[in-house]
Amino acid sequence: MIKTLKQSPVTTRRKFDETFKREAVNNWLTSGKSAAVVASELGLKANRLYAWWKGFGPARRRTSRRSWKAPCARTALCGSSATF
Repeated sequence: MIKTLKQSPVTTRRKFDETFKREAVNNWLTSGKSAAVVASELGLKANRLYAWWKGFGPARRRTSRRSWKAPCARTALCGSSATF
């Protein structure tokens, strides 16, 4: 008996121009929404926005991991003298 292989549909890779990438990143950063929400609105995955942010986003100040401090979600519990 000969088994036939199922052929999966061929998907073409979508290409986005630089303008779209810049506007998508700008929309995400200025909207106050999460990357996942903005990405789903655009039909993308959040990791695309993060990748484009590295290439097309505003310049970020680089800090070492040791000097970076996470913002406290519960400011009433953390107090002003909390260190991370």
